[in-house]
Amino acid sequence: MGDTFLRAPLLFGRRNNNRHVLCVSGEPFFSAGHTYRIERVASTLSEMGYVVDVIGIDALKRRWRKSKARHPAVVLIWRAAWNRTLAKAISAWRRKGVRIIFDVDDYMFDTTLVHADNIDGIRSQNIEVTDVIRLYHAIRQTLDSADACIVPTQSLAKGVAICGKPPFVSVNGFDAETYRISREAFLRRRSMP
Repeated sequence: MGDTFLRAPLLFGRRNNNRHVLCVSGEPFFSAGHTYRIERVASTLSEMGYVVDVIGIDALKRRWRKSKARHPAVVLIWRAAWNRTLAKAISAWRRKGVRIIFDVDDYMFDTTLVHADNIDGIRSQNIEVTDVIRLYHAIRQTLDSADACIVPTQSLAKGVAICGKPPFVSVNGFDAETYRISREAFLRRRSMP
């Protein structure tokens, strides 16, 4: 179901005609996940007429928050673990009525899944289980702070719903160009005898 952005007014609503969306990436800009979950979303929203800024989690410093990020209608946070800076930013945005949406593209919010059998990085990269549990706990805190969540699969949507957050599914790879091509193909096929 890649129709999350067809329902953009619901998620990225127009409060006082404010069409500013701030996308906060919790991982490096060169990662594939950043491309799928932040850059493509930002591009699609821009094409839909939204003003979009993309920043990394490390850029959420007081100076920056007081400038560009001061009055977004919506903040979309992808894979950012809860920390003091994020907590302060979300608190400031909440006071201004900003809608917070969390995008999580893996089951990183359930610490019961943290076992070497489930997470390859624990085995292959020799990552300590306690470090992964700490990360998943921080991811869950960010999820808990959101108004809604965007996920790439139905199974993640069910997990997010269990956490008490409304889920919206946007599959990896879905963007305005993919939608446009799909729509054109559908219309061509429909017009054929």
